Amino acid sequence: MEDLSKSKEQLISELHPLRVRVAEAEVLELELKRTYEKLAALEQMVNSLPMGVTISDLEGRILYSNPSEAQMHGYTVEELLGQEVKIFAPQGRWSPIDPEQAKKIKRLTREAINVRKDGTTFEALLTSDVVKNKRGEAVAIITTSEELTAKKQAQAFMAALYKISDKAAAAVDLNNLCADVHNIVGGLI
Repeated sequence: MEDLSKSKEQLISELHPLRVRVAEAEVLELELKRTYEKLAALEQMVNSLPMGVTISDLEGRILYSNPSEAQMHGYTVEELLGQEVKIFAPQGRWSPIDPEQAKKIKRLTREAINVRKDGTTFEALLTSDVVKNKRGEAVAIITTSEELTAKKQAQAFMAALYKISDKAAAAVDLNNLCADVHNIVGGLI
């Protein structure tokens, strides 16, 4: 009823700020839509990576795990969410990063032994980065993991081939060469 007592000019002057607020809301809605689209694209990219990716909180609870990480360890993504990251480490070999340590870490790269759901172990290359909020406080840890078993086997195989090549080049007789090749191949097995 109040609006009925206002003049046309008064109503028009009140309408302008409302139009500005609607335009601002439309811009914010568009920005939010673009942010969601970028987030969806980023999630799709991380989910398709061949290396494992896990995001955990500072207490060591898994907040996110991509399919490669889950598969590498013999789990489904759903099984990992909410678990402690020590599920990947041999019993007694996991040590959490305390918040004071997390503030100082920029990137931590190390080789480690990881455990699959079935209890088997494998060598992995782990790289952890601390996620910080705008105030510089550590809020999460992102760890990528890459299984090293195949890479280490390939390196050992290449080293054996080089040794065999060296022995063949220096061989004086076939019996000694066969014995050397037998020893080198036996070291691979």
